[in-house]
Amino acid sequence: LRNNRVYLGESYPLAEITPQQAEDILRLLGWQGDVRRQVEREAQPAAQMQMSASDQEVLRRAERMFGARFSALYSSDISGYQSHSEADAAFVAMLSRVSSDRDQIERIWLVSPLGAREKTQQRADYRKRTLDFAGAGDPSRVIEDRRITEQYDRALMVMYGAHYETIDDVSVREIASRMYRAGVRREVAVDVIEADVRVTASARERIAELVATAYRDQYLIAQARK
Repeated sequence: LRNNRVYLGESYPLAEITPQQAEDILRLLGWQGDVRRQVEREAQPAAQMQMSASDQEVLRRAERMFGARFSALYSSDISGYQSHSEADAAFVAMLSRVSSDRDQIERIWLVSPLGAREKTQQRADYRKRTLDFAGAGDPSRVIEDRRITEQYDRALMVMYGAHYETIDDVSVREIASRMYRAGVRREVAVDVIEADVRVTASARERIAELVATAYRDQYLIAQARK
């Protein structure tokens, strides 16, 4: 069920239905959420959405945290990403660091120039996969304002000053080593690198492992020099 159509699998529309019929189908399928709200969201053209004052504040927080990289993505500048979908995932991941409201994150994405393409506007299934991948709506991923401080400024300066054409295990360790020498806490290094890379779901654990290894190695080097 998508955009008031019944689909076979992902691609084959079987029938057009009314919002009331959609609500009846969802209830028969055992939908536990707010059925009316879900149907209304599916029926509303994304282009008609508008950002609230709260949405604007979330944008400002994301810009403070991620700087030019976030601003570029918002403006639909996807240079540095292999695909538009990868850029979408990075943008949503950054928003997930400053808001735990999944609906709000989706709304900002849809209203942004980045979210203007037809696939994003029309494909609720694509939006759901991207939001799920980025952990949108998970309160544990939100970084509180008190942590958006000098630590993140330092980490971002290192991240965006690295100029790596590709991000692999070696480059993640090198970036993490630079962050260690810049006095960045390990958890901040993981946050910033993870938000910038966003390659696969398994990347989260791998990045944390690589950063931990780099920080351990840098600590041992520093101790050996004493």
